[in-house]
Amino acid sequence: MLDQATRLRQMMKENKTTRVNNNMKIITVTSGKGGVGKSNFVANLAISLQRMGKRTVILDADFGFANIDVILNTVARNSFIDLIKKNMPITEVLTSGPEGVQFISGAYDVHKLQNVQDKEYENLISGFNQLAENADVLIIDTGAGLQNTALRFMSISDDIVVVTTPDPTAITDAYSLIKSLIAEKVYNEKKMKLHLITNMVDHHKESEEVFLRLNTAITRFLDIRINPLGYIPFDKHLRSSVKQQSPVTIAAPNSKASKSIHDIATELIETAETNQEQKSIKSIVKSILGIRI
Repeated sequence: MLDQATRLRQMMKENKTTRVNNNMKIITVTSGKGGVGKSNFVANLAISLQRMGKRTVILDADFGFANIDVILNTVARNSFIDLIKKNMPITEVLTSGPEGVQFISGAYDVHKLQNVQDKEYENLISGFNQLAENADVLIIDTGAGLQNTALRFMSISDDIVVVTTPDPTAITDAYSLIKSLIAEKVYNEKKMKLHLITNMVDHHKESEEVFLRLNTAITRFLDIRINPLGYIPFDKHLRSSVKQQSPVTIAAPNSKASKSIHDIATELIETAETNQEQKSIKSIVKSILGIRI
């Protein structure tokens, strides 16, 4: 009996449409620890990009703790696992949220990603092909920390965005995450860009201090470069919008937080558009399922 990797390898040879439209940019947002505002940033980033005319889809890959649907105050139609296990077309897995943003809800029963059958591989490939044809940007919201699933998704990204706060433990955990990207050979400086966002800062100088502290360690011990993408100030509108389950870019579009997120979105999409590395469905399937092909 053929193992999963062998069967998948054979299927890839037979599949004629294994390459994703290279106009779809894959941005993975991650963090070293929870509680830094990562998922809330993802939701507002997606809305900002959508307003810029970029067809944006969020994949909630924080398996087991998925909450993008809660942040967007929208009931998910189905989940990521349904795309694979229930043979659903991507159109039935995508849920429409505010401002035209679409999202794929995370899988709570993540153990079902094991022992995937041939037909389920095929459906996953088909789904991502359709997604690439109808989206300009795919934002992947990973779980916090050094989860294997998070590392898998980061490996297929054009841009990896690490979110931290000025809290010393958050900075330390962000460094540990980046160190793991290097140790696990996930980060490839020639194929992707690594960015830092500092959330919940009191002023611009504080964000500079966070970047300097982290960048000094990264440069000295990891010998790579990280781009300071921007910062999000501590904003009472942001806190109240979370309670209201209304993204701050909608609830308070003129707030400091909303303007900062818009600036980050602008720089991020301009940076992403300079990367023409073409992704293959093979790479995506390999990443999601953790199979060596």
